[in-house]
Amino acid sequence: MDPHAAFLLVRGMKTLAVRVARHNENALRVAEFLEQHGKVRRVHYPFLESHSEYAIARQQMSGGSGMVTFEVDGTGDDARRVSEAMRLFTLATSLGGVESLVSIPVLTSHAMISAKQRAEMGVTEQMVRLSVGIENADDLIQDLEQALQAVGARQNVTVG
Repeated sequence: MDPHAAFLLVRGMKTLAVRVARHNENALRVAEFLEQHGKVRRVHYPFLESHSEYAIARQQMSGGSGMVTFEVDGTGDDARRVSEAMRLFTLATSLGGVESLVSIPVLTSHAMISAKQRAEMGVTEQMVRLSVGIENADDLIQDLEQALQAVGARQNVTVG
């Protein structure tokens, strides 16, 4: 490792615990918001009491992580529109960093897997995956609220 990379690593390690705690806090708030939203069919987050592995997660983990996956109550096109309507979540395939990111698994991480295999894995067309960052949680929730207005909204197509 070169000296500058080592310096950056050591510097980053000093704030790691604070950043991870903020990821966990923000992700839980986002998951709770999504769980009660009328345009969300299902939320996958281990620290939600509704999660099938909640008790195990609480026993084994000190935080639920910054990863939240949810399924829009609509179509795959609705999921794509929601992800594209986000202003604070950046559409990206990376799932790490301090900034909030969004991806659509069937278009990114699971694109090369057959539809049958995805179905067996529980990966749906309506699934949206978030890597929740350390920004203000209220701002992230507000961004999700405005983006979810895209569910069920049909784009006007001009034929000519």
